[in-house]
Amino acid sequence: MPVADIGGYKAGYLDKGEGDLIVFAHCSLGYSGFWKGVIAELSDTWRCISIDLPGHAQSDRGNQDISLQHQAIEYVLGLADMAGVKRFHAVGLSLGGAIMTRLAHHHPARVRSLAAFEPILFHFLHNWAPEEIENDRKVMGPVREAANNGRPHEAARIFMEGWGQPGQYDKMPKAGQDAIATALTHVARDFPWGSQWPEGQITEEDITRIDKPVLLGEGETTHNSAKVVNRELAKLFPKVESCVVKGAGHLSAVDDAKQVATLIRAHLENAEVAGY
Repeated sequence: MPVADIGGYKAGYLDKGEGDLIVFAHCSLGYSGFWKGVIAELSDTWRCISIDLPGHAQSDRGNQDISLQHQAIEYVLGLADMAGVKRFHAVGLSLGGAIMTRLAHHHPARVRSLAAFEPILFHFLHNWAPEEIENDRKVMGPVREAANNGRPHEAARIFMEGWGQPGQYDKMPKAGQDAIATALTHVARDFPWGSQWPEGQITEEDITRIDKPVLLGEGETTHNSAKVVNRELAKLFPKVESCVVKGAGHLSAVDDAKQVATLIRAHLENAEVAGY
C-alpha cells in the first residue's frame, strides 16, 4: 500500500475508485485494509481512501505533543489535499468514528457528510450513564493495567478479546501480533481522549453544531456502552439517521461489509441529492 508524506510524517493509505471522495478511518489496532470489504462495494461510484491511523501499520505516530486523534485529523486532511479535494464524505468506526466526528466539528467546511459507527466518545458516559463507566472498566481495566506495566502484547490480546474478534489475536503471526502491540502502546497513551475530559475535549454543544447529514450506526450485538453513546448522540446531531447492522458486533464493517456498505451508500446518495 502507498505511503504519503503529511507534514513530514509517513501516512499509509489505501486508494481505490473514482468519483467524489470518501475518507475512511478504522478502529484501534486496525489498519487501512479494515475497510476493504466496504470499499469493494462502494468504489464503483466513489473514490475511496482509507488511512492507517497514527502509530498503526505504515503510519508514523506523528507529533507526540498532540493526541493521536488530532494527529489522525491532520493525516485525513493531508490525504484529501493530496487528492486535490476540499470537501469529502467522512466514515469511521470506533476510534475512527470518534476521529471523524471531531473532524466534522473542527473542520466543518471540509466535511460533506459523516458516517460514524460506534464512535468511542465514552467521556459522555460520565454524564449520560455513569453505570456504564464501571462496565467499561471491567473490559478496559486489565488492558490499561497491562499497557501501563510494559506488557503491550498482553494488553493487545485482552483488548481484542473484549472489543475485537475473540480468538483472532492467537491466530495472527508473530509479526502481526508485534504490529498491533506497537499500535496498542500509542492508543493506550491516548485513552483519556476516549473516556475522560482533557482540555479541548468535544462537548455536547459541539455535537449540536455538526450541521451535516450524519449516519450513526451500531452492531446489533455490540457492548451496551456503545449503544448508550449512540442513543444519546442521536439526540444531539441536528441531521441524523440511526441504523443497526443486523447480526454484527462492534466491528460491523468486518462482520458484514456488504450490509455496512449498503447503509453507507444510501446515506451518501441522500446527502448528495440534498446538495451536500
